[in-house]
This record gives sequence, C-alpha cells and structure tokens, in this order.
Amino acid sequence: MLKRLSSGFKISTKIFITSLAVIAFFLAGFLLVFLPSIEELVISERRHFLKERSETVLNLFRQYDAEVKAGVLTLEDAQGRATRRIKGIILSKNEYFWIMDTGRPLPKILMHPVNPNFEGNVLGASLYNTATAMRYGHATAPIQLHHINPLQAMVTICLENGSGYVTYAWPKPASNDGYTEAFYPKESYVALFEPWGWILGTGEYNDDLIEIISRLRMASFAYLGLATLVAIALAIAMASSITRPLRKVIAASRSIAEGDLEVSSGITGASDELGQLSHSFDNMALKLRQREEERVLADRARQESERKMRAVFENAFQMIWLLTPEGELMECNQSALDAIGAQKTDVLGKHFSETPWWSDSRPKLSQLHAALKAARGGDFVRFETTFMHPHTGDRHIDFSVKSVQDDSGRIKLLIPEGRDITEIRTMEGQLQHMGLHDPLTGLANRTLLRDRIQHALQVAKQKPDTVHAALYLDINRFKIINDSLGHVAGDTILQEVARRILARVRGMDTVARYSGDDFVILLWDLPSWREVIRIARLIQHDLGIPLGPPDNLISIEVSIGAELFLGHHTNPDDVVRNAHLAMSYAKAAARSYFKVYTPRLLNQVRTSLIIENEMARAIREGEFFLLFQPIVDLRRGRRLVGMEALCRWRHPKRGLILPSDFIPVAEETKLIVPLGAWVLDTACASMVEWRKASPDRENVFISVNLSARQLERSDIVQTTRDALERYGLPPELLHLEITESSLMESNSAMMEQIIRLKMLGVHLSVDDFGTGYSNLSLLIRLHFSDIKIDRSLIWQVESLRENRAVIKAITTMAGSLGATVIVEGVETDTQSNALKSLGCNIQQGYYYSRPVALDDISVG
Repeated sequence: MLKRLSSGFKISTKIFITSLAVIAFFLAGFLLVFLPSIEELVISERRHFLKERSETVLNLFRQYDAEVKAGVLTLEDAQGRATRRIKGIILSKNEYFWIMDTGRPLPKILMHPVNPNFEGNVLGASLYNTATAMRYGHATAPIQLHHINPLQAMVTICLENGSGYVTYAWPKPASNDGYTEAFYPKESYVALFEPWGWILGTGEYNDDLIEIISRLRMASFAYLGLATLVAIALAIAMASSITRPLRKVIAASRSIAEGDLEVSSGITGASDELGQLSHSFDNMALKLRQREEERVLADRARQESERKMRAVFENAFQMIWLLTPEGELMECNQSALDAIGAQKTDVLGKHFSETPWWSDSRPKLSQLHAALKAARGGDFVRFETTFMHPHTGDRHIDFSVKSVQDDSGRIKLLIPEGRDITEIRTMEGQLQHMGLHDPLTGLANRTLLRDRIQHALQVAKQKPDTVHAALYLDINRFKIINDSLGHVAGDTILQEVARRILARVRGMDTVARYSGDDFVILLWDLPSWREVIRIARLIQHDLGIPLGPPDNLISIEVSIGAELFLGHHTNPDDVVRNAHLAMSYAKAAARSYFKVYTPRLLNQVRTSLIIENEMARAIREGEFFLLFQPIVDLRRGRRLVGMEALCRWRHPKRGLILPSDFIPVAEETKLIVPLGAWVLDTACASMVEWRKASPDRENVFISVNLSARQLERSDIVQTTRDALERYGLPPELLHLEITESSLMESNSAMMEQIIRLKMLGVHLSVDDFGTGYSNLSLLIRLHFSDIKIDRSLIWQVESLRENRAVIKAITTMAGSLGATVIVEGVETDTQSNALKSLGCNIQQGYYYSRPVALDDISVG
C-alpha cells in the first residue's frame, strides 16, 4: 500500500519525505539512546584517564627504583627526587597527586602538594562518610562501605587488588591555598607501588565532571540542531535538483573516472528506468571499491614485506652488499659501512673492487675477482680475507659470494656477505694459554696448579727439610656481593683480589683460581713454617683494605686454610682437600678466619659422614624423640602459655647425640626435611593428647622450628595442613619459628611458602632475632605474631647497657607491629627481672625449666 501511495509522488517529493523521516529517526535515537549515556561515558573515560595518568607517575617511580637497585641512588635520595617531581605535577586547582604509605589502621600522608600540613600526619578517623565506595576497575560495580575512613578504603583496595577507585566526600581546595569546610563528592584512583610500600593517588571532584557533562550536553544539542538544519537544507537541495537525475549519474560517473570510488547515484526507491540505472551504477561502484580495497591491502602487504626485509638488511650483523652482475655496488647495509667508517655516497655506484674493502691489497683484489667470476657461473664461493679497520686494526672476515637468478636463469644480482671472525681467530690463539690459566684473573687454573703441587711433592720427598705449603682462600659471603652488585662488579673484585695476592707472593710461588671465589696458593721453599702464617696474615690484611671505585668502596673478608706437611702426601688432590677442610673450619669458627690443617679436622668430617649415613636409619627406626621447654607469661604469675618442641637423638650405641652435632649435618644433606616433617607431626600429636589430659590448658600453644631447607620445598604447606587436620589441632595453637638468618636469605619462592603458611591460620615467629640485619619490610608485610630475641642479647643484660637498649628497641618495634616478644635463654632471677623491666614478660629458659618430657611439664 505504501509503495502504491508513494508511486504517485514526484521523485523530488519522495526524496524530501524520506530525508525528513531519516532526520526524525535520528533525533529520536539521539534523545532516547545517546543523550542519557553521555554522563556514564564521560565518567568512565575520566576513570580511564586517571589510571593512565597515574601509570605515568608509577613508571617514574620504577625508573628511580631501578637506579636504587643499580646502586646509583640510595633509597632515600630516590624517594626524595620522586616526591619533588610529583609535587610539581598539579594539573589544575582541584586535580593533583598525593602519596601515602600502607599503614594500618590508617595510613600516613607522605606528600600533598595542595596542603603540606597533611604531610607526615595520619588523618583522623573522623574523615568518613556513608557514601564511601570501592571499585576494583573502572568498569566494575562499586562496593558500598559505611562509616569507613576513605584513606583506609584506599589502603584496603591497594593491598587486595594493587589499584582501584574509591568514591567519597572531601573538602575542596579554597582560593587561599587552604580547604573549604564543606565536603564534596569525589572519586580517586589509587595504585600501590610495592617496592617502596607507597600508595599514589589522584582524583577529581564529581561537580567538576558534572560541569563538563553539562557543557557536553549543550554542545550536543547545538550540534544536533545544526545537523538537523543542515540535513533539512540538504534534503531541500536534493529535492530541488531531482529533476536532473541523469546529470547526477553522469556527474557521479565522471567522479569515478577521476578516481573517486566513494560516490553513488543517490537515487533510492524508484522502480522506473532511473531506479534500474541507479542500481546498476551503485553495483558497479561497489565492485570498483572492493577491487580498490584489495589493491590497497596488497600494496600495504608488499610495502610491509619490503620494510621488514629492509630492517633485516640494515640491522644484520653480517656485512651485506648487493652488486650488479658486472660487479657495480648497488646497496650495502650499515654493518658493511661501519667496517670501513664510510658513508653510502662514498661507495655506491663504484665497482666493488674499487671500494675501500678491497683497494688495500692486490692479492685481495685477485681473490675477489676470482670469486665474482665463479659466482657469475652459478657457484657458491667462500673464503677468508682481512681488511684494516680505521680504529681496531686488522679484522678477519669470513667472506662468501652467491648469485640470484630470474626465472629464465639469467644472473640478476650478486650478493657478497662478510662475517667478522676476528674474535674466533684471537680465541684460537689464546686457547693454549687458557688451557692452563683462568680467563678472568689470568691466574693458574686447576690443571697447572695440580702439576705444580705434584712437582712440590716430589721435591719434598727428595729434600725432607724443604718447607712447602698450600693455602686455600675463600671470600666470605661473596654470593651476596654478586647478587647485590652484579656479576660484573663481582668479577672486578675477583681480579683485584688476584692482583693483591700476587703482590704478596714471590715469583716462584703459584697462585691459582680454583673455583668461583676460591683461590689456592702454593708457597715454594720457605725459610720456616712461621713464614706461612706471616704470608697468610699479610694476605688477609691486604684483602681487608676496601677495594673498588672511590665512590663505592667494598670491604671483604677471607677465610684461609693451610696444609703445611706436603711431604706426607703423594696426591695433589689430598693437599688441596686438606687445605680446603682447614679453610671450612676457619670460616665456621667464630672470629677466626685462618686455620692450619690437622688430622683431627679430617676425623671430624668423617664423624659427620657417619652421622649422615646413620641419620636416615635413625628416622625410620624411631631413635629421635621430643622434649618440650615451657614458655611462661610473668604478667599472669608465670602462667604456662606455650612450649617449644626440641628434637633429640638417642643412638643405640653412642648414646644421646645433641642437636649441635646432627642438625648441621641434616641441614647440609637435606635430611632436615623428613626430620622436620616428623618433628611437626609428632609435636601436633603430642600436643593434642596433652590438651585432652589438661583441659584447663587448652590455650597453650606449641612452637616448632622450620629450617630454610623446609621452606624451599613446595610441600611444606600441605605437610602442615595434613598434620593439623590429622590430629585436629587448632591452627592458632601452632607457632612455626623461622630464624632471622633464613628470612634474610629467603627468595621469592620461600616468601610465597611463608605467606601460604600464614593463610592456614598458624602463627609465624621470628627466631634468634637480633643476630643479623633483618629485612624490616618483610616483618611489616608478613605480620609475624612472635619475635623471639636471641639468647646472645640476654647474656649480661643486667650489666650491659647496649644489650638493654637493643632489647628495648625490639620490644617497642614489636609493639608497633602488633607482635609478641618472647625472650629465650633466661637462666637467672636477675636476668628475668631485668627483662621484665624492659617489657619482656613472656620468657623461656633454664631458669624456669630445662627441656623435659611433655608429661613432666610442671610450670603453672
């Protein structure tokens, strides 16, 4: 019916009516769909903008953090520079960045450009409102919070998600650089910079956004009105010119002929010859556009392929040339130009033999001409040549020439390639030297050292009065130096150590780098045995002098072991073994870094080996048992609050073996893993049985030690979970003690295990605290429940003011972290009272009870 009705209208009327209908639908769609979504789109875009702007600042933090890790800046300098940079970024009066920490329950403001009075302060808990909400992402649904301080919400979302959005109310900056008293709705984006524990925040007040949205709406209506007027004008123009439709088709055809493939007839709805003509015309234009698009895509693909080939050509390490079949140079890459220090304009267009690569030698020219001739014959030619580099001298080049042919077999291109093999040839010349010397330090290697020791043994047998000695030297804690400063700095230190050792020995002596940071010194024909000790002491003194650049001096310590009686040996390996054994004992001994080998040392090693061999059997056959030492709370009249499980070994032949004898062996051999699992399981089982017999002590906890070896294994969490579930012991009654030294040497995998253990609900304790330099950030992040002060600080606590000061500082720090302080090793009433006066009310030691069987626990 509509078709029959419209057929009575003129073509111009049809176009005019159709245009008005399109405008009406457009207006309806705009008002119903687009206009209501303006506000949501603007807010979403602003959230995205806040995140991108914050990411730029976080990148600045990462750059400074990288300089801290590289040793260029201290952490304090880096944080100061970052703060000053951020304080200068104020986009507008109401838009700025601020920085705070992750403190609980409320953070501290570290930097605030608008109100510096906030800096260094913790804003009060009164800054809350019922409109606080969190978003984990700019498009996620908000999580409504009630009576929550917005800064607390910011810390929460950063610790849980790393970043997010917080909606709240906040005063606006006033014109006098203060703040208005009224609160305004605001949305901020906050992100955690984990290495420093900083939270970066920036935000925008909602009424500022509303003002932008209002302006956008007004602009939209103005644009809509203008577009409507333009559309009506265009419809009228089309209607007025429809009487000349054929001219439009002709004009469109001319446009296509001139290259404009986007035109069309502009005639729709007609069923007469004009409609058929317009339909055919539009189909033709569509096919032309499709073919043009295919051509453009093919052209882009070809250009991209050429660009990639050009990038490969220009950036190749090999020297590449492109020659005509006659040998004229058409192109070459940058590596080829760098080899002679020339520009392309200096060589392009010349015959290849006339370029600087070949013009310095007639034999080379003859070799090149022969290679080009063979390549033109279809052969692949390869030979070695040289040329003089302007800066580095003679270079050895592995040279090859091949040809490129077209489909008819004619030569189109000749492609010479050159690869610099100077280092290979130089290496071949150094191989013989390297076979007997360490490449880093230039010292003798194991092969040469062994030969020299063998010769010394032969001389010692022929001349028993001759004094020879071998020193084994190891750099203490060299792995930490490598990890903190990098291997390049470590290599530099090794080279300097080698230089200082050589300066202290004679030309007849041999200094060898035995492995890693280990050196062996063969002292030849000494006047007396005392000379060995004197030289060792001098070497220790020289290596104790800080080394490295003046602005980054490094102090090192070395352990030295000596084997003096070379005449008793026939095997060089025994000499090195004995010196190494003496060094190991020197390193393990407190305040001693030099030791001479004696047969007793070897007997001790053999004893440790026997213990190692028997320990696995002892675990299987149940020779280990547990004793328990009480932990009391003086605030409740020495009430029993916990017990530490201690492992003992009752050997069937050797009797009681103390932990000091078998624990180090277990650590070295990894038998500590099954032994530790047995201790954990047995302690949980014993504790559950004891609690059944003593229901009034159901809140007493059990402490079990964990070694670093156990934390390295991924099954420690499952082992702990199985023990708790098997015996039904509440997780909060199990305290796992981790030594301070283990925390210092922990890696990311061990830290993950510690976090997963904490998630089980068990308590984590830092054992032997005060024996090293703790990573305080780990203590803060992991929230250890207990800190056990090492017994070395308890010794003479009543008389040493320094010990009391350290213990007081630890107690204060633990209180700030919400941790409980436990002191162990209390042996006298005087120590107990002195520690109690320092706030250490939870104590453990012989003063209260020695380790006893669980049934013998008598502390109240």
